[in-house]
Amino acid sequence: MPNPSLPDFLSVAQDAQKRAIFVRLQLAGYKGHDESLKKIIIRPVLIKQKPNLSFTFQHKTRDIVKNFPLPDAWHAVSNALQNGFKVATLFTTDFDMAWPSGKKNKPTYTESPNLSHDHQKKRVIAAEGQAWLHALGITGADGKVLQSGQDKYKQINKFIELIAPIVADIKIPHVADMGSGKGYLTFAL
Repeated sequence: MPNPSLPDFLSVAQDAQKRAIFVRLQLAGYKGHDESLKKIIIRPVLIKQKPNLSFTFQHKTRDIVKNFPLPDAWHAVSNALQNGFKVATLFTTDFDMAWPSGKKNKPTYTESPNLSHDHQKKRVIAAEGQAWLHALGITGADGKVLQSGQDKYKQINKFIELIAPIVADIKIPHVADMGSGKGYLTFAL
């Protein structure tokens, strides 16, 4: 495919993404108003089980990462290639392809990337099955932390993480709550 048009190149990239062979897309050769911007590296990710593209904007002294849902992501790629970026390289597990030349090469990558983006946070106190968290209004009846209880749940876990090594050495611990408030941390302890 010599010298593909931009829409043709983007069509190949979108097809690669749909077929799950898309590894990354690199935009380079930037000639625009932001002199610190060097390149953009785009990779597929799943966010809340929905496909997105993660853009890493590489500047001289920092990287900025932004995630876009697919239609918006492909629009952003097209916009970047029309407004400042002169070269794009598509990496897939089947082939690598450069734009604007259209040159295809053997693939750099042989395995599809790990799309996981949603990481399970490790918590000292699991929310599920904790009736006291539900009674305090931190979790719902289903055991999931409510949006309004996120900060308090994090605070409780951090408190237990810090205090657990101290309490572990005490043979028969006694707790005296001399604070004020609702006693969230005392319940946790």
